Amino acid sequence: MYTYQTRGDILGRPVRAMVTVGNAQRAAILIADMSGVIIALDEEPTTPLQRRVLGSWGVGGTSPTAPVILPGKSVAYVAVAEGQVVALDLQHPGQPLWRFPAQNSIGQIAGGPVVGAHAVYVADANGIIHALDFETGAERWRADLGSPAVAGLLAWDGRVFVPTRSGHLVCFDEGDD
Repeated sequence: MYTYQTRGDILGRPVRAMVTVGNAQRAAILIADMSGVIIALDEEPTTPLQRRVLGSWGVGGTSPTAPVILPGKSVAYVAVAEGQVVALDLQHPGQPLWRFPAQNSIGQIAGGPVVGAHAVYVADANGIIHALDFETGAERWRADLGSPAVAGLLAWDGRVFVPTRSGHLVCFDEGDD
């Protein structure tokens, strides 16, 4: 039906989201490209090519993960190769909400962030899991995994599961803090 060319390889899988354009919510497909841009494409395949892009967000790094959407909210989260997590405001294309850590890096991130019931979670190759506040990106808690994380996390039923290089699957109760 159509083809859309990005500036770099598309990373991860496309994600469905609602994006604000003007005063209206539009169904969109979010894609991440290797150059460090998240692009919102109109979900409707008959939209003319010149109006297909609904918005984009530079994430200030390269090789972003596929976006993860906060259900019921206009926020998406991505991790970049440089070791940061970025929250994107889907109501205001081009504007990130926050970045964790605000400066520097937590090191290579294993997989992308996951959204749980109480926080956004990310694990790094240094063997630390970080629980981040949805709205501010402030670190709510962190824990030592005992070994570097090696793949993406799973948040499910109030728990967070993290695979590690030592062959362990570490499970955390999300709790409130």
